Amino acid sequence: MSPSLTASQVAHWLAEHPDFFEGREALLDKLHVPHPLHGGAVSLLEYQVARARAKADDSTQALSALSQGARQQKGSHQRLQQVLLALMDADSADALAQQLALQLDEHYGVTWLSLWRDATPSAPCHPPTHGLNQVIVNHIHAVPEHAHGVAFVPDEALYRRLQPEAFGTPCPTRLVELPLGSRSAFLVLSAKDDTLDRTTVCFLADVVSRLLERHLS
Repeated sequence: MSPSLTASQVAHWLAEHPDFFEGREALLDKLHVPHPLHGGAVSLLEYQVARARAKADDSTQALSALSQGARQQKGSHQRLQQVLLALMDADSADALAQQLALQLDEHYGVTWLSLWRDATPSAPCHPPTHGLNQVIVNHIHAVPEHAHGVAFVPDEALYRRLQPEAFGTPCPTRLVELPLGSRSAFLVLSAKDDTLDRTTVCFLADVVSRLLERHLS
């Protein structure tokens, strides 16, 4: 007696002979398989139709997700472009900080912004720009996150020092160092619920640093 075939052997044989069912349609009508979504025995034809519909639904959902992601990405690029254009139009270091504060408030929900830099006779500081001093530098350097743009909630005393114009309870705050050749400036951003991410913060910091260095040179 020949040994019985296993399911894997049958599957392997059918895979190598895809034309087996040609001319044997009656046999296909007798085959019943579990429904791919809700179980229950259905004909092979019903199974194939249900599976094709499921694949089509998956493809539609994937396409919808891609479209939504593309729209969001386009919106993010447009917001960033508007901010950059406004910054490039600024004609002084103080105007740069003022435009940055306005744009980040409008497009990213940043409530409070302070730009700390050295004050000079040719470039005095006016809010939201403040004259940098060693006390502020020491406070900023005591916060490990300052070089990475990571949001943290400072205590009341530190918050009042970093954001002199802010009022209310301390908000999540980001500290970013702006290299200016041999000097440094610092950008302080605070908001209860901003829409900034670390990549955008670091990119904006790099742009502001370059523009600020040009205005101060």
